[in-house]
Amino acid sequence: MFDTFDDLNSEGITSADKSGKPEQRYPVRPSLVSTLGAIIKKHGDIARDCPLPSGELLTHALERVCEAVKDLEALQFNELQRSFLDSLYSTISYAELLKLNVKWLRDRCDELMEAVSGVLQCKKLKVDLKQYTAVIQSKQKDIELKRTKLMKLQSRIQTLESEVASMTADVDEANKTISRVKSKCMNFRRKSLVNGLI
Repeated sequence: MFDTFDDLNSEGITSADKSGKPEQRYPVRPSLVSTLGAIIKKHGDIARDCPLPSGELLTHALERVCEAVKDLEALQFNELQRSFLDSLYSTISYAELLKLNVKWLRDRCDELMEAVSGVLQCKKLKVDLKQYTAVIQSKQKDIELKRTKLMKLQSRIQTLESEVASMTADVDEANKTISRVKSKCMNFRRKSLVNGLI
């Protein structure tokens, strides 16, 4: 599995250059040796640019990275918490201070944070959608009620308009009748009642 390394044992792991010559031994806890080996096999010597060739700080940083990878490996996506990712970011920042190449881990952490944030956003949106749906249904019922009232009102208006039109016609006819009668009466008032008869 670790064919690109010259040494893999309980004391640590040794990276090798392209010629196969050992470059640097990184002593880490036995439980983290295989994880560090897998990381270096995949991403190369992540401590190549570290100004500390060895020592407790470097070991501590490498172990934190390995522990973070192991913890991440043990989780399912639905078990991810923002607090875990925040802790992972802290580990990444610490490793970056020591010039460890953990861009690959930061990229994955960014992807996971985006996904987790998306899940949280979706949960909030579902709550909002439920509220919006309830409001929409309530407003739809209100609209239907007002539409029914409007239809009844329009029907009543039409009835009143018909009554007004009918009464207006009656008034017009009455005015015409009054005008005719008044005209005839005026003729008799101005002239003799036997005018034209004799």
